[in-house]
Parts: sequence; C-alpha cells; structure tokens
Amino acid sequence: MAMLMLCLLALACSKSSFALSQRGTGGVAFYNNCGANIYSFTTTPAGVVHISDGISPDSWYWEPYQYPGDGNGVSIKLSRSNNTSGPITQLEYSFSGQTLWYDLSNVNCGPTSQTSHGDCPFLNGGMFLKVDQEGCPSSVCNSQDVQCHQAFNLPDDNWAIRSCEYNNNNLVMFLCSSVALG
Repeated sequence: MAMLMLCLLALACSKSSFALSQRGTGGVAFYNNCGANIYSFTTTPAGVVHISDGISPDSWYWEPYQYPGDGNGVSIKLSRSNNTSGPITQLEYSFSGQTLWYDLSNVNCGPTSQTSHGDCPFLNGGMFLKVDQEGCPSSVCNSQDVQCHQAFNLPDDNWAIRSCEYNNNNLVMFLCSSVALG
C-alpha cells in the first residue's frame, strides 16, 4: 500500500512497482513501451490542465480523471516531443451520467491529417486502449497501421467511439504495443 501511495503522489511508477489492478481510483494510466520519453498534455474546454514531465520508457504514468461537466470532453494529447506542434495522437474521453465514452484519435497526424502530415507517434509499435473492467470494449492499432480503423483518422470517424458503464475504473493505454503488457 505504501508503494501505491508513493506512486500515486508522484504520478509516475515503474512497470515493476505494482500491478495495475491495485490502483484505487478512476483515472487514465499509460505504459510507455517505446524507446524514448512520451509527453502528455491534458486539455479540457477550459484549456490545458496538466502537462507531464515525460513518461520514461518502460514506465507507468497515471493521472486522475478530469470532470469538465457532463458531456464535455477531455483530450490527452500524446507526443514524442515536449510540445503539441508536431504529430500527436489523442486519447479522448467524456462522461454522460454513468457512462464513460472514450476513443483514440489520429486526426492530427498521418496522411489524412489536417494539421500535421508526419507519422503518428505510435505508428511504430502500435497502441492498445482498454478499460480495466470486464466487458468494456478495447481499441487496438497495430504497428504500421497507417489508417487504423479503431481510431479517428478523420473528424467524423464516429465508429471509433467506445463506451462502458463507469464504475470508478481506469482507462489503460499501452504505447508502442498492440497488446496489454504486464
């Protein structure tokens, strides 16, 4: 329990610190399986609310959910550089009543991007998004899948949206991996 508290206070933990199921509050967890730091920028309709110091390779990062109001969305912009001016992938989520809505978005990278045509940050290695609750749908983008159909590639790719009953569970994203690790 002491390790859990230290990790939650620091908001960063190594893969071997503890099992993900030990997290006791709802939020978003990332595991960086890439060979370099990954940066996250959490935004709400009010603007940027949190910037990570960088998620080190082979490390976990966790942050609590933001609640900008029923139906309003949160976007966590993920980049291989410490800014959002280049290609980014987004993990987006919102709450409506007891439902957690979530998706992956590559609208700001890749060949269909309207802002940055560079390769998406996790094109090499892929990405895997799940909820740590049985029965909730996951999203998988395999390595080198330029037009991943389980993520937004265009602003109206609404088939990429997933939902699940919210029970204080975590969204869990594995970066540079198309499977759950650990």
